[in-house]
Amino acid sequence: MSEALKAVSAGFKLVYIGLILVVLAVVIGIVGGMVVGAGAAGGGGAAAVGAGSGLELAVGGLSLVGIVVGLIGRFKCLAVPTEAGSARPMIVVSVALEVVSLLIALMFLLNEFSPFLPLQVAAVAGLSRLAMELTASILFLLFTKETALYVRKPALAGTAMSVLWLMVTTLVLFVVSIVIVLGSVFAAAQAGGPRAADGAVGGACVGLIVMLVGLVVGLVTLIRYANLLIAMSNATLAFARRGGADYDDDEYDRPRARRRDEDDEDDDRPRGRRRDREDDEDDDRDDDRGRPWDRR
Repeated sequence: MSEALKAVSAGFKLVYIGLILVVLAVVIGIVGGMVVGAGAAGGGGAAAVGAGSGLELAVGGLSLVGIVVGLIGRFKCLAVPTEAGSARPMIVVSVALEVVSLLIALMFLLNEFSPFLPLQVAAVAGLSRLAMELTASILFLLFTKETALYVRKPALAGTAMSVLWLMVTTLVLFVVSIVIVLGSVFAAAQAGGPRAADGAVGGACVGLIVMLVGLVVGLVTLIRYANLLIAMSNATLAFARRGGADYDDDEYDRPRARRRDEDDEDDDRPRGRRRDREDDEDDDRDDDRGRPWDRR
């Protein structure tokens, strides 16, 4: 069991590395796109087109490497013990969906060099890949929750669920923003006139605000997810090293510290009371015997 959990620990770490690579690819794509766009605006048309193609290939390649590394990590997570309950079937389905999504991504990458996919097929494949990625991510978070409970880390299980709800919230906000923008544009096109145009602009502004909120929530989700992966890697490794002891080491350490503090307080209080009682008894004995000058 310990070797299996060590493999799961390594799997969580690889998923984390893959996530960082994909995020890095997105950042490079955004920054590089701005640079290429500025170059195209400055008159370097042909050079900008070549740079744009190279940037697209670099971003796609780095994203693909990140996806592959993350998939290898998920494959390692398949070693989770059967005693973890529903964690095993969840990670199996998640990995299967990730494999199909990777194949679609490879197909899109080949299509960039030599276009062979009809537009309708590419659109359906893209939506299918998005749905698979979303389902695989949800199942992986549920797997993380069950694994956290198995290694006696209920706090991390709660974090996994909070990340899941944040992810769903982000998706809902982006969908709502798109619906608001498209709905306002469609309504303005149907109504016509300057007032309709003003309404379209107002709807676009509202949609942009909702999208910005979704972007902030998504950034928070990404940070919490990355921290969760590292914490789960450490937790599963610690559980494997202690041989699956049936306690949470965090919860085990905290009560002991409290008990030591309480014992120290108890030791201090009785000693103070005993000293007070002894002083009172000495005074009473002196009073009974009387003072030496009183006896004389």
